[in-house]
Amino acid sequence: KFAYVGEAAGTYNAHALTKEYGQVTRSVSDESSLLLEVWGQELNSIGTLADVGPGNGLHSADLLQRLLATANWLPSKYLAIDYSLHMAELAKQNVKRLVREIQVNSLLFDIESTFTQASSHLPDALESIYFLLGNTIGNVESISRAIEGIRSLAGNGARLLIGCALFDEYRSVESYLKPYRMKTY
Repeated sequence: KFAYVGEAAGTYNAHALTKEYGQVTRSVSDESSLLLEVWGQELNSIGTLADVGPGNGLHSADLLQRLLATANWLPSKYLAIDYSLHMAELAKQNVKRLVREIQVNSLLFDIESTFTQASSHLPDALESIYFLLGNTIGNVESISRAIEGIRSLAGNGARLLIGCALFDEYRSVESYLKPYRMKTY
């Protein structure tokens, strides 16, 4: 997670724009189908998309555009939640630019800690959906602390869409790591 703060945020953004990076994240087609299959009409009650570890926000913006086009669904609010001020700001800028119909805000939070402060930015658990796309859950030091942190943030009854790199037995570990083996990292 420390690769996303300060000047490193620019390095990550350059990496996230490469074709290789796209090969380690799920497609918005798969994610939108999954959302519709699992939550279907319930999506209409969701007013806020809370994007945890949003990266540059482009993945979520693409997913929102697809859901608007295919299911006529768009929440009214987008909340970028990140450890890095730089990444949260980049996500906010990109979502504002690409999904103009949505109100955009951000919250700084390290998901490996416990959320305790009261914030007017936090949506009600029943009126929101939390995205952890790409490999956010894999970019932490402790997955168990991250799960506890997400629970303290989202609350009971929260909807979560979590993307992660699940190992396919027919692919080598190297094939998953190859996109990260670049000069900048």
